[in-house]
Formats: sequence, structure tokens, C-alpha cells
Amino acid sequence: MARKTIAMTLALLALLLFVPAPALYAYDINTSAGASAISQTAVTFPDGTVIPIIDQTDFDNGGQQDDQVIPDNEEEEEPVVLAASSISPVADTTLVSAFRANYDNSPAQALVARAIWYMKYGYMVYGHSKYATSGYIDCSNFVSLVYKDFGYSITSAARKYNTVGRSVSGVYAKHQTGSSTKHVLVGVDKLKPGDIFTFWKEDSSGNRYIGHVAIYMGKLNGKPAIIHTVKGNPTAIGITTSFNYWYGHHLEGVRRVLPSSAYTAGASYTATGPVIPAVYKMTPGPVIMPRNLPQGF
Repeated sequence: MARKTIAMTLALLALLLFVPAPALYAYDINTSAGASAISQTAVTFPDGTVIPIIDQTDFDNGGQQDDQVIPDNEEEEEPVVLAASSISPVADTTLVSAFRANYDNSPAQALVARAIWYMKYGYMVYGHSKYATSGYIDCSNFVSLVYKDFGYSITSAARKYNTVGRSVSGVYAKHQTGSSTKHVLVGVDKLKPGDIFTFWKEDSSGNRYIGHVAIYMGKLNGKPAIIHTVKGNPTAIGITTSFNYWYGHHLEGVRRVLPSSAYTAGASYTATGPVIPAVYKMTPGPVIMPRNLPQGF
């Protein structure tokens, strides 16, 4: 009897030793499809690779689910999974550091911070499609996506941005003294974080239309700054602080969507998301959700 009991005990211990422990991710990813928040458990890459995603909400957030709302390099890899003790946020650029230094947690600056989050952790590639389903983003979809996270439904068609919100008067670009090509932005003191800059282009007949939009961040290192889709960056999103040439010459106007209460430091606001795409079109790095980052970005 004793030998039988010992044998059963050893078998039980062996079983327990080989039961795999749950994987602990340093961050979590929840994706949704369509208008409803339907949790998925995988991210699919362009080559058909399906990477399982473990929801660590119970570990990271006391079992409380984040609200998740979805609005409407060819070799891919899964997001980097790091141990909690070694995880390191994406480093700030000089301009992001300048924004962080003056961050006041107003709803307007929180909206700009979300745009920065997408720049750092969204791994966006330029293209004319919905980011949530494709991983692609263009200028107007980017602005619409950021505003959607804060409960504002605005168009994703750049040509219609002259109907968004209300016009901010007194902001325009003029030629610099003594120059026929360089411009200077006038009326910077009238701008507020979250304002939407619109820029004109011309069709083949010479007719102007709004062809580009951007989100105003505020003055960074003494210069007015916008965050938008732009070439020459690691992802599709970048920051511009010069209006000397194209951005001055092509400035159409500025629109304001946010209410006056959005500029009060520390005022309450509701934000959902951020959106995690079903597919990445570039090799993604770590995806760290805003709640796990200083000031959310």
C-alpha cells in the first residue's frame, strides 16, 4: 500500500511540474471588429501568419476591461514581447519631450497625446484605407481616428474638412519680408491644441481643394507644431514645425472642433481605444497601452 501511495504521489507531482504557466506579457492587445467591441485573440499579418494575443487585463488592470472602440519591409514579425522588468517605452524625440514638459492633462492636450501615441506605437503605414482593418492610414483618416477616440465623429474625407467644426480667424501664412518663396505663420497666438490645419492642392484643371489636414500640437521649442502624415519618418506619422515653404504656401485655414472647456488643465474627459489594427503593414515593435505609459504616450 505504501509503495502504491508513493507512486501515485510521484505521478501527481510530475503532472503539476509540466503544466505550462500562463504567459505574462508586459503589455496587452485587444482588437475589435466592426462597430461593436468584440475581443479577438490574434493579429493576422499580410503573409497569413496568425499571432495569438493573450489578454493580460486581469494581471495589469485588476480585471477591469479597457473600453475599446474601433472606428469605421514586406517581412512581418509579431510585436516584441518583453518581460515586465525589462520593458522600455519608445524614446521621446526632442519635440515630444518638449510637449511632455508642458503637458497639463487638459482634454485638448490629451487628444494631442493620443496622436503622439499612434506615432510611437501605432506602426502606421501610409495608404488610403481604414487603419483598424488594414494598418494603413492617410492624413484625414488619422485626424478622424484620433478625434474618434475622444467621442468626436468627424469626416475622414480631406476635401470635406472645410465643414468640420468652426473656422479660426486671423491665422494665415504670408511671405517673409524680402522673400518671394519663404512664408511665416501669422496668428499663432490664436491657435489652441487640437485645432485642425487644412492645406490646399490643385486638380488638373487648376481648381483648389483641401488635400491635406493635420492636428495642431501647440508651440514646441518656440515653434508652432503640427502632427500628421508626413514622409521621411519611421512610420507614416511625424511632426512639422516649419511653415516656410509648402506648409505656408498651401495653408488653407484652421478649424476648431473642441469646446472651450477642453483647454482647462486637469478637466475630466472620456477616451476610448486606442485602436489596434487587425493587420500591421510594417514590422511592429512593442505595443504599450496608454494606461501603462507616463501621461499616456
